[in-house]
Amino acid sequence: MKKLKFKIDAIPSLVQIEVTYACNHKCIFCYNPQRDINIDFKKLDSVVEAIRKSSPPHVYFIGGEPSLVPINMLNNYIGRLSERSSVSIVTNGSIRMNNLKHNIANICIPLHGLYAEDHDALTNIAGSFDRTIGNIKYYVSNGYNVQCVFVLTGYNYNKMYQMLKFVSELGVQSVYIDRYEDAGFGAKLSGKIALKPTLTEFRIALGQIIDAKKDLNILRGRIGFGTAIPMCLDERILTENMASVCGAGTYFCAINPSGELRICNQSNVTFGNILKESLIDIWNKNSTKVFRDLSWVEEPCKSCKLLTKCQCGCKVDINYSDKFCIDYAVRGNIDNIIRKQIEKINSGVYDDLIFGEKKTYVKHTNKYKIFKRNKYLKLHNTNGLKLITRHQTISIDSVSFDIVSKILSENIVNEKKLVEFYKKEIEELEIRNFICNLVFAEALDVLGEVD
Repeated sequence: MKKLKFKIDAIPSLVQIEVTYACNHKCIFCYNPQRDINIDFKKLDSVVEAIRKSSPPHVYFIGGEPSLVPINMLNNYIGRLSERSSVSIVTNGSIRMNNLKHNIANICIPLHGLYAEDHDALTNIAGSFDRTIGNIKYYVSNGYNVQCVFVLTGYNYNKMYQMLKFVSELGVQSVYIDRYEDAGFGAKLSGKIALKPTLTEFRIALGQIIDAKKDLNILRGRIGFGTAIPMCLDERILTENMASVCGAGTYFCAINPSGELRICNQSNVTFGNILKESLIDIWNKNSTKVFRDLSWVEEPCKSCKLLTKCQCGCKVDINYSDKFCIDYAVRGNIDNIIRKQIEKINSGVYDDLIFGEKKTYVKHTNKYKIFKRNKYLKLHNTNGLKLITRHQTISIDSVSFDIVSKILSENIVNEKKLVEFYKKEIEELEIRNFICNLVFAEALDVLGEVD
């Protein structure tokens, strides 16, 4: 019988660098149990340099609180890494990072409630809401791409629509909702207070998120989950295109301030240290089989046809396992809705939605597009052929790689010129559909159209 395993690329497409565990907030749900540790700047510099040499497509600075690192150091790291990677920063928003480099892809700022009393109660810091909102406005007004992050808990599950509407009016460009997971400080409290949303609460939140996604055009549809959500929790996850797969250990990893690599920031299991081994060597060594061979998977995920697609939701819960486990919302918690969803999934009802060909959402017209490259567009060819945008890593074939290379090297900005160049090799419709896909992926920005 064929054994299943998670497929991986030769290098993670997203690396989260925990630049420090130090933090000026005291969030009750936080995974970080070491807030009082001072920053070792020499070691941090070595960690950044080791990651720069490996050139992962996307790098996130997380913490702790990254804004505690002096701005000149942050800008130096952004400059070094952004030559090959799309670089973002996750900050609690309490410290204004004046003069932050504008080639930062995203500034990700969490919001935990609609009002100051809600947000401040979860951060344990009075005035944190007002400072965060003030700094969101500052970054937006200064041309940065701001992404808001909500931690979905039992306290705010029924306020999702209002919170999304509120931040959309602030001018943020995207919002991701991270469902609370047990780790660190939060794991000690989750049995005592309502941190974990129940299935009913999650479904209420999901309905509000879907409604906001349809209503709030200012966010251009960029509303989704930032953490893994099992596909069986609710039919709308599939029918409303709300699926979110956990890439822990398959396409992303976390590096702690000492250089140790884990499958994600929630996990305590380390696989090596990038100050002693290269990122690529650690990522591909045999010890990772303990995670990727799926031997830890339980039912109902074990026999689900979407096992390697859904990937069991969140795979880390330190209140249940010291290594890996299937998602807490499914594990031992199967209600009739989940049971029916699993049956429908295994019957193939959703196969077209999940496995069907993805269609472009940008259509070509009779006129030809005039475009420019998006400033975050990059090509990678060291570990497979990849197209890198602000938000995505996209595997492409050699023909696609050649076309994008030509656009970049010869500064082609006219779709008609590209069609003319490739007319003996590729049909015009293929070229134009490909350009549409590049626009949809935000690799190209459309400036206008000509005959």
